[in-house]
Amino acid sequence: MGCTRVVATSLITLTAACGPRQSAPPVQSAAPPDTAHSIAFKTINGGIKGLTAEQRCPVTAHFDGVITLSKIGGTLRYRWERSTGMNGPVQELPIPAAARFAAVDVSAKSDEWPLNQPGQQLTVTDRIHVLSPVDAFSPPLSLNAMCF
Repeated sequence: MGCTRVVATSLITLTAACGPRQSAPPVQSAAPPDTAHSIAFKTINGGIKGLTAEQRCPVTAHFDGVITLSKIGGTLRYRWERSTGMNGPVQELPIPAAARFAAVDVSAKSDEWPLNQPGQQLTVTDRIHVLSPVDAFSPPLSLNAMCF
C-alpha cells in the first residue's frame, strides 16, 4: 500500500514520499484574546491512505494533530473543519491537571474520510477548530490525490 505524507506550518505545505511519519515543527499561534490561557498547535499531520501503484479509488484522507495547552483547565472542545463543507463531530477531552501549571501536549482524535472521485485531481484541506475553553484555529493542511 503506497502513501503520500504532507506536513504544513502556517501557509507552507510540504509533500514527502512514503517513509517515516513526518510532522511539522511547532507552530506558534497568535495569542487568543484571553491571554491567561494558552493553546498552540504543535503538529498537524496528514496523508492519503490506500494509494497503490494502480491508484484505485477509493482512497482515504487522514489528518491528526497535537495541541499544546498551558495555564488552562476544564474540558477541551474541538472539531475538525474540512474543505468539503462537512465538519467532523465535536470532540471533548478532559484537560490534564498539569496543564494548569505547565505546557502539556494532547493528541486530537484523527479525522478521516473517503475520497472517491475517479479521474479527478482532488485537493482537500482540514484544520482543527478549538471551540472552548478559548476559540482558536490550527493552520490548515492541504492534501492532493488522484485515483482511478
